[in-house]
Amino acid sequence: MIDVGLSPTRIHAGDPVELDISLTNTGTGTCTNVIFTLRLPAGIARLHGRERIEFSRVLPGESKTSRLGIHAEEPGRYRLTSTNFSYRDHRGRPHRQSGFHTEITVDPAPDPPPPPHIMVELQDTELPYDESAIVRGRITNAGFPVRSPPTSAPRAARWSSCPPDARWTSRSTSWPGMRVLTFRFTWISRISINPAARCGK
Repeated sequence: MIDVGLSPTRIHAGDPVELDISLTNTGTGTCTNVIFTLRLPAGIARLHGRERIEFSRVLPGESKTSRLGIHAEEPGRYRLTSTNFSYRDHRGRPHRQSGFHTEITVDPAPDPPPPPHIMVELQDTELPYDESAIVRGRITNAGFPVRSPPTSAPRAARWSSCPPDARWTSRSTSWPGMRVLTFRFTWISRISINPAARCGK
């Protein structure tokens, strides 16, 4: 006998999901020519994978899994059915299962996380004019964790008190937390430094 299982059965609206479809032989003999076709209801779209699954044989106690990418736009309860579910038992007798159905619950999309709160603090606020200098400081994220901190000023951050060509390096730490940074540049005009500049995305 072949049993069908789907996982997960609870997802969030708007998220792409990998749906595992498992066919398990719960009997004592080998099943052959196993065919299962999943019918998705309106409101759930297929992203990738096959809705029709075929296995030449499934041994006793064996479970075989196929993966189907799906996506639901709206929350609700959705009924999944099969339009073709058949196999042959260990004696070669055909079996056709009708009336298969299961449900997937789609929950509303979760609220987006709050933005990170990133601050740049400079320890050196007085520099020589027209000379190469090093500015020491630190960058701190006191808000929600971000995947990774910025890696270069021109590409990942805007520095309101530093020249456009300023570069910085830092020691790695986990976020939220603190990173120590160093600027190395030469001033070409007299400007002031804000010792607590805010770092934007």
